[in-house]
Amino acid sequence: MSGLQRLGIDEIALRKGHKDFVVVLRDLDTHRLIGMAPSRTHAAIEAVLNIWGTEVLSNVVEVSMDFSGNYRGLVRRLMPQADIVADRCHVMSLVNQELNQARNAFRRTPDDLSDGVTPEDAKAALKASKYALLKPKAHLTDTQRDKLAEVIAVSPKLALMHQSKEAFRKLFDAESWSQSPTGLPLSRALMYYQCLVDEPVMYPAASRFLGRVFVWMADWRSRRHSELPRVGQPVSS
Repeated sequence: MSGLQRLGIDEIALRKGHKDFVVVLRDLDTHRLIGMAPSRTHAAIEAVLNIWGTEVLSNVVEVSMDFSGNYRGLVRRLMPQADIVADRCHVMSLVNQELNQARNAFRRTPDDLSDGVTPEDAKAALKASKYALLKPKAHLTDTQRDKLAEVIAVSPKLALMHQSKEAFRKLFDAESWSQSPTGLPLSRALMYYQCLVDEPVMYPAASRFLGRVFVWMADWRSRRHSELPRVGQPVSS
């Protein structure tokens, strides 16, 4: 425990479909399970962390958690020196979930079509399109790239959502705001993502998700000014 520097906090359900959650604590550098709290309450987690002692907690430089940020207050109090990062696995899972829901809705009822595109054309383009839309663009096969081009050609809505998904991926890979997809200072980069929220073709759930992004970014704005929030490694299963 003395070498712990990067801590992952994650919730798991002991039984599928039930609410008997526990909180697992992992060393993100060694991928080892190092603790478990019997419930999601701050008191239960704090009891486990207190066993480790202040010497261990004071050496932690980064804490990764899901995008809800439920444990930020606890971490701020017990490990004020640590950076809080969003678990990339959770972030991109939410982004892909929104995109796939929009894809399924469009397959059922094609609307907001590009000029000259019929509903039949749209349904044909959406056939077998899931992985072409959800996989990182850089990892697509030639066939999937062709399919993605078909989808973008028929649906401005899905084209915009796919563009924002790739922008998020690049955002989390960047080390500074100058390397972000916008290439703009923080304040203007936030405006860029706000435009996605205000864009009428985006689904309401996507707007709520992006709102959570602004909470995290605003926190980092006060703590790091010119740096992007680093994204923690996904917690291994």
